[in-house]
Amino acid sequence: MIQIARARSAAVVGLDVGAEKLSAVEELGATAADSSDFGSISPLRLFQGGLPTVLIDLVGTSESTAWCLDAMGMSGRLVVLTTFPDRPQPFEARRLVFREAAILGSRYATRSEVAAAAHLVAGGDIVPFIGEVSGPKGVLELHRHIESGDLVGRGALDWSRVAEDGLDR
Repeated sequence: MIQIARARSAAVVGLDVGAEKLSAVEELGATAADSSDFGSISPLRLFQGGLPTVLIDLVGTSESTAWCLDAMGMSGRLVVLTTFPDRPQPFEARRLVFREAAILGSRYATRSEVAAAAHLVAGGDIVPFIGEVSGPKGVLELHRHIESGDLVGRGALDWSRVAEDGLDR
């Protein structure tokens, strides 16, 4: 997400937790901010050039969504890409109206967006940030790393490992 935003000339700030993840945010060219305590992050200090008009919430907690809504500039858009059934997302519609703001949800990407992303990767404009690769046999462990927040970057399944995993029969 950082690389896509930077390719579109956006100033990017990445909020995450843990030194390894914050370092990865900086390596990708964004300003890193520790979000282990959203209450300690001042949007006015973080976005000194003006509040952002687009925020992308990949965390999906009540705290992250509330912080994004507070940090959003006029006519801003919050794009929510992660949700959990036990994490309600309270917001006041009145705040959205007065700020002319919107909340957008997306499950992932359309086929044409995946094709566009593949084109960016093939052209070298975007480099996939893969933190862990697993064969099909290790998919549950890979999911545990994703759910626990330990995975830096994306997890990927390598289907060429089917025989290695003993699943080719």
